[in-house]
Amino acid sequence: MVTRVGKFVGGLGVDVTNIANAHATENRLAIGAAMNPTANLHVTGNTHITTTLSVGGAYTGGGTMTTGGNIVIPDAGNIGSASDTDAVAISSGGVVSFSATTEASATGTAAVTVAGGIGVAKDMWIGDDIVMDSDAAVIKMGDDQEITLTHVADTGVLLEDSGGSPTLQLHDAGESVSSDGSKLILTSNSVAFNMPTADGSNGQALVTDGSRTLSFSDVSTDKDPASELASDLDCGALSGATSDTKDAFGQAVDDALVELDLLQFKQNALGTVDMGALS
Repeated sequence: MVTRVGKFVGGLGVDVTNIANAHATENRLAIGAAMNPTANLHVTGNTHITTTLSVGGAYTGGGTMTTGGNIVIPDAGNIGSASDTDAVAISSGGVVSFSATTEASATGTAAVTVAGGIGVAKDMWIGDDIVMDSDAAVIKMGDDQEITLTHVADTGVLLEDSGGSPTLQLHDAGESVSSDGSKLILTSNSVAFNMPTADGSNGQALVTDGSRTLSFSDVSTDKDPASELASDLDCGALSGATSDTKDAFGQAVDDALVELDLLQFKQNALGTVDMGALS
């Protein structure tokens, strides 16, 4: 232990007492200023170490520590602040975790905030909500980023495909909704139907042309044979002439047949008795 120091003489025989001082009764040395050292080694100014600095206890610095090499902490060691000494933990496998549990409520309010962008090479797992805090925010997908999902303010989302027709598949490629820019294309059981591009008239129905194109068209209704004939006598009005007459269908009937009135005599309805027995 140094108990008393007079003058320190440097290698050039110069008095360096104002540069290096030793405590008179304790094992302490001050370098860089004429002062009473408060630690075993008290350095005022910069320290240049060309080999290894080993610190067995806590390292406390009052300024910036600059290193030209690496900083290595023990396995499962922590990096923190005076109030949160384990803010950052690094496992022996290099897994980094943060002790803060602050809820994210803005881009600058969260357990971890980044002023710039962030890149992730593999999958990302999110335990709760995702907030995209800007109008017209875009999600881009694909190696070429040709598929985009864009926020449309106060409206919804816009699906686009810079390389073709944007398609939303349901279950597989055989069930989908897509657009070629002029019309919707609905695919069901791998059959793509082209939807109309304009509305139809009142009472019209959606029909197909047999080639998977749908359009609006008038609907044909079933006709009532009794109401379509000139009278309620489906087989015509028979006379008492001896020669055969023709019914409303142009068929010759025997003049001995009775009138077949489908409206008055249900037993003579079509399907039960059509025209009687022709002779």
